[in-house]
Amino acid sequence: FRRTHMKKTDLQNAMLEEAIFSGAKLNETLLEGARLKQANFKRAQFKKTKMRGTNIEEAVFQFRVKLNDIDLSQSNISSKSYPVKFKYGTFEKTNFEKSILTFADFKKATLKKTNFKFAGLTNVTFQGANLDETDFTGADLTGVTFKRSKMNLPIFKQAILLQVEYDRKSDFSNMVFSEAIISNKSN
Repeated sequence: FRRTHMKKTDLQNAMLEEAIFSGAKLNETLLEGARLKQANFKRAQFKKTKMRGTNIEEAVFQFRVKLNDIDLSQSNISSKSYPVKFKYGTFEKTNFEKSILTFADFKKATLKKTNFKFAGLTNVTFQGANLDETDFTGADLTGVTFKRSKMNLPIFKQAILLQVEYDRKSDFSNMVFSEAIISNKSN
């Protein structure tokens, strides 16, 4: 599937192991319920693609990948042995609501207006990421790294922020933390 154009293609519930979509354009493609194991989406462009309930393991979505206005809600995107990589990607208005993204790597990604409501984000890296207007309402952010990240108007209402890492170069402006649980105390 390298550099292919897929418009309105139905890949619902498909098992795509080691599939290579690098440089592909997936417009209005249906990937709901698909299993993407060790798939490569480097430099791929997604537009209005539906990926709700997708199971993604050891996949790569990095280096100028664009996922704008994509529904990845209720998806399982996790792997401790090989984190799913979203580094240097653009994810504007992407919906990760109620998804599990354990150990995902969003290093230097742009996540403007992204929805992480009630998502499991344990041990996720947002190092150097742009998180402007991102909604983390009710999300579990235990062990998350925000070093050198930029945030303007993010929402952390009812979020759990335990053992979170940040540094002096992190820019947290106009944040909402109402009803959040925040602690850096080690057990």
